[in-house]
This record gives sequence, structure tokens and C-alpha cells, in this order.
Amino acid sequence: MTRVSWKENRVLNIETRKGVFVIGQMLKHPYIRFYNMFSTESSLHNVNTMELSVLFTAAVTRQYLRCSRISVLK
Repeated sequence: MTRVSWKENRVLNIETRKGVFVIGQMLKHPYIRFYNMFSTESSLHNVNTMELSVLFTAAVTRQYLRCSRISVLK
């Protein structure tokens, strides 16, 4: 796990279950928009969020960011 600092429009790859990752994008603190793109790879390249459909937007806690397996994509 790496520490991720908050930055608007930062695109993340977040592990939801063991070996399953979803794309998320940081909005205004504390909101993250989750997209309908799942992967079994922890690192993806060339992800264009403009082409993805939105699943939902949710407020997240610092604990969620600290305890989740997250990698920064962009």
C-alpha cells in the first residue's frame, strides 16, 4: 500500500476485492467518482475517464484511503 494524497482529478486504481480493481477519480474532498471499469491488473495505462460510464460518486474517509490498496494512474 502506498500513501495517496488528495488531488482533484487524480485517477486511481482501487482494489475492491482480492485481485479485482476499479477505476476511481478524486473530486472535491471527500468525494471519489467510481467508473464502470474493472480489472485484475493493479496497474493500467492510458485510461481515459471521458470514455467510461460512471457507476456512482461517494464520500470516502481517510481510513478508506489508508487501508485500501491504491495505485495512482494519472
